[in-house]
Amino acid sequence: MNIKRFYRLPILAILIITSAFFNLNCSEKENILIKEQTHDSKAINKEPISNYSNKNGVPDSTNNLEKTDLVFIGTYTSGSSTGIYVYKMDTSTGSLSYVCTSPKTIDPSYLAIHSNKKWIYAVNESSGTVTAFSFDSAQNKIASINSVSSQGSGPCFVSIDNTGKFILVANYNSGSVAVCPIKANGSLGAATSADQHTGSGPVAGRQDGPHAHMIIQGTNNFVYNTDLGIDKILVYSLDTTNGHITSTGHDVSSVAGAGPRHIAFHPSQPWAYVVCELNGTIEAFNINNSTSAITRFQNISTISDNDSSSAASADIHITPDGKYLYASNRGPNNIAMYSINQSTGELNNIGYQSVGGTTPRNFVIDPSGKFLLVACQDNSRIITFKINSANGLLISTGLQITVPNPVCLKFIEVLKEKINTDIPVIHFKNK
Repeated sequence: MNIKRFYRLPILAILIITSAFFNLNCSEKENILIKEQTHDSKAINKEPISNYSNKNGVPDSTNNLEKTDLVFIGTYTSGSSTGIYVYKMDTSTGSLSYVCTSPKTIDPSYLAIHSNKKWIYAVNESSGTVTAFSFDSAQNKIASINSVSSQGSGPCFVSIDNTGKFILVANYNSGSVAVCPIKANGSLGAATSADQHTGSGPVAGRQDGPHAHMIIQGTNNFVYNTDLGIDKILVYSLDTTNGHITSTGHDVSSVAGAGPRHIAFHPSQPWAYVVCELNGTIEAFNINNSTSAITRFQNISTISDNDSSSAASADIHITPDGKYLYASNRGPNNIAMYSINQSTGELNNIGYQSVGGTTPRNFVIDPSGKFLLVACQDNSRIITFKINSANGLLISTGLQITVPNPVCLKFIEVLKEKINTDIPVIHFKNK
């Protein structure tokens, strides 16, 4: 054996043992450091961690979500608008902040949002189609799905039936309505049913022929359709198996020359209110929920006695608590305000609120009933008012945004991840 090699072996063994001891010691120090850091992290984030767990200690992601009110805005695209705009509303102030815009689409002048809050349907007024969109609330993104014929010309209104299986479309120019199925992926199928209105208005020179303006299913599951041209409210039953509509035989005529436009249903009573565009009135009806028959019990003006301008009434909505009703007038550019007698359903005018904009085509009440937003079509403004819950009067907030040619407003509430502000901020002193 080589003598030099013999002496090297003990030295090598000592080095190996020393290295192992050193590494072990470092690992132990590292483990201690990790434990300390973990402990400090848990102490700093104690409250946020509890937010993610329920009482059983199981992670609960819903605790980190909050309700967010989104406003979808339909527009005319003959100007600078490109389609549908989405804004977020601050529920404490009523202010609006931009979220996203849809892909380019032609004249999405009226919108309907599915109860699943994932699908949006828009009439394309100048092209005679209805387009389906998907909405991803997590990514704030709208995507086109498909388009189908509205089975008429000038579609101006779309709604979704109570089962969520069909859309209902009113075609203004052709005076017809149609039903289209909603498929499993949110796309639209070809129309399963349609009805062409006939006749003419009883007042010569006011409107020539049928002009279907709105079609919507009531709380009693019958479908109501206002026709401005023939001064009628047509009533259908909807077969939700095959998507067919048939007349119930309970159509009712409005006052001659009134021009029924939009209808609003009371949230808890069998009352319906129709705003009439041409003579500036609201006609109130009792609804027989068993037969669908409707009987008028009141006719009230939407403009004041000393207002000489044409009413050109457009839209009508009721607060969620059923206490107050509002109607827009494009002539005097105001909102007519009413209280609703909770025993009889009769309206009592409580005043008029100037909107501070031009052509208040459409308006909407937020889900909480605290705010009313007005779409002023001709000067491209969305203006926010606060609703006085004690008397129903509108209060100006001074808040408004610019959106090109807005003509439809729709609210939805979605769950969005909230920003956790409970984590304490650690300040380090300079040495």
